[in-house]
Amino acid sequence: MLAAAPYATYAASAGSVPGLTILQNSSGAPNVVAGSPLNWVASGVVGATIAGGGASNYDGHIVTNSVSADFGTIGGGNQNTIQTEANWATIGGGDDNTIQNDADVATIGGGSENTISNWSGETTIAGGFQNVIQPYVTAGTIGGGNQNKIQTQANWATIGGGAVNTIQDNDEHATISGGSYNTIQANAIYATIGGGKGNVIGTTPSGRPSAAAATTRFKPAPPTQPSAAGTTT
Repeated sequence: MLAAAPYATYAASAGSVPGLTILQNSSGAPNVVAGSPLNWVASGVVGATIAGGGASNYDGHIVTNSVSADFGTIGGGNQNTIQTEANWATIGGGDDNTIQNDADVATIGGGSENTISNWSGETTIAGGFQNVIQPYVTAGTIGGGNQNKIQTQANWATIGGGAVNTIQDNDEHATISGGSYNTIQANAIYATIGGGKGNVIGTTPSGRPSAAAATTRFKPAPPTQPSAAGTTT
């Protein structure tokens, strides 16, 4: 049984297993490519793994998974990509997810069309649809939802989920827990929106969140007040 054999024997005999390729290298860190024969690991990369997925003819389309970074891992799915120098990055599965160049130790759990951009290391998108972490973000997190965005240098920022929420540039440690169409404007460090819809936090010149700039759209009408005659106005 292949799993029980010593690794060298496993590597030598794997060529006879359909859908599995093991590529040895001088580093002693083989690349393991399974699934579609069109899945690929870039030349010069070591320790990469593609566990499955991809297809040569899926509804008439060619869909591949590819890794171009050392020790990058794709669990499955299709059209998932780990680009150059995004070492130790992981895409669990899903469709058309991308970790771009130099985003070391970044993770996309699954979902579809999610992107972690260049130089955004140690960041995470757990899932969802069309969520984006822009370039030069450290340790930012999007939990899920759709079309949520953490912008450039918003280090350690978090969007829990929801839809079309945005943490703008330089918003370090900012948080949007959920809801939709919420925005923390640029330079509002440590700002928090708990949820709801259409909330906005702005900034003062010092870069601190401004209470006066925190607004909630779609506010409820004020309650009616009883008149002296006992009727309401």
